[in-house]
Amino acid sequence: MSNDGKQSVKADAALPARRKISPVEYLRKYNSIVTFLVMLIIATVATNGRFLTPSNALTVVERASIYGIVALGQCLVILTGAIDLSVSAVMNLSFTSIAVLSHGGMPYELAIPVALAIGAVVGLVNGLLVVKTKIPPWLVTLSTMLIVNALALRWSGTLGLRFDGLQNFINGIFGMNAETSRYFAGVVWVVCGLIFAFILARTRFGLNIYFLGGGRRAAYLSGVRVEFTQVTAYVLSGVMASAAAIVLAYRIGTLNPTSADPYQLYSIAAVVMGGTLITGGQGSAFGTFFGAIVLAMLTNVLNILMVNVYIQYTIMGVLLVLIVYINLFLSRRSR
Repeated sequence: MSNDGKQSVKADAALPARRKISPVEYLRKYNSIVTFLVMLIIATVATNGRFLTPSNALTVVERASIYGIVALGQCLVILTGAIDLSVSAVMNLSFTSIAVLSHGGMPYELAIPVALAIGAVVGLVNGLLVVKTKIPPWLVTLSTMLIVNALALRWSGTLGLRFDGLQNFINGIFGMNAETSRYFAGVVWVVCGLIFAFILARTRFGLNIYFLGGGRRAAYLSGVRVEFTQVTAYVLSGVMASAAAIVLAYRIGTLNPTSADPYQLYSIAAVVMGGTLITGGQGSAFGTFFGAIVLAMLTNVLNILMVNVYIQYTIMGVLLVLIVYINLFLSRRSR
């Protein structure tokens, strides 16, 4: 055999054998899609096909878009191994600020950036408290939630909030009318989802997020700027909560200072249903996207079937525990 032939054989032998991916790994990797397909079948059967009507499908997308926008920020925080319980309060304070400031004469060109800045500031405070005080993230953000909710109630005077002219203002910017405006929330959600998917998959910051979720000490030894990464994740979570509040105000038109309270649960549920481990380190924006759809589908079906709202919360709570357990189980089996 020639020297070239011997070198080729040696090179082939040096290549590692391609490892077969087990069914468990496939299920863990694509569980959000599997969950979506199963939910689609259940929704169609349970509603005798009413779920698949174009009007209802658009309603599901509108609902999923709000869940999805706030869940994208929550996903970043959970991937670091932490949690943000203040997102609903940030939403409350953000749309309260828009209503109060606009009614006081401030144009929407300024009121909307102020709302986004509020989310960034609350996120910054959360992040700094977590990394500097070493207090558990759930306790820090729970405390922030109480304080921010109190500010929203105090600022609004506990009155109903109207967003006169907000829809016309945003429609004018993007050239939309009453018919096409129904697609606005979905477009914002998809664009934000693509941006976050790029950040997590293609940037150093996204890689650091996963490193941090895998273990704070190991991330530090690998050269990750641990504190900067954690604080930035909270800032982005706050900004996304404010963005969701703006879209919610645009879509609904009339809110009260506590209208966003359920979104604390919804944001966590969408992330978990999308396959992100609650302990951090595993998950994706893609999975969170499908998690928001599944959550919106579930809520929509329960509403069509006229299930009591308290029973709906019970069902969501049970599903959360079940999905967290399944994700942890699949993660252990795939290792």
